[in-house]
Amino acid sequence: MRTYAVTYEYDSDLLTLIDDWRPAHRTYLRRLEREGKLFSSGHLRDLHFRGALLIMRTDSAQEARELLEQDPFFVHGLVTNLDVKEWEPTIGDLAERFDTIDDFPISNP
Repeated sequence: MRTYAVTYEYDSDLLTLIDDWRPAHRTYLRRLEREGKLFSSGHLRDLHFRGALLIMRTDSAQEARELLEQDPFFVHGLVTNLDVKEWEPTIGDLAERFDTIDDFPISNP
């Protein structure tokens, strides 16, 4: 499995509808978490960005996108932008274990 950092961006004009769909949204995300597809998610507290960050564990970016396109927030048009980026954690719970500094992945410029 690969790890993906996903951002949801919400339509500011539809924020009142988010409360209507939040229970179904959280139920859906909890199911993905039980299935091992969602590691964590939460609202981004940024005055200039209305959205959330989700950390997914799936076989592909396409699989992550397809799963999240079934989220009630997405289905009901509350998500205006869904951005999926592969993420390689190098430190922490999701990181692969590296034996030496020579094994540590280096980002390409």
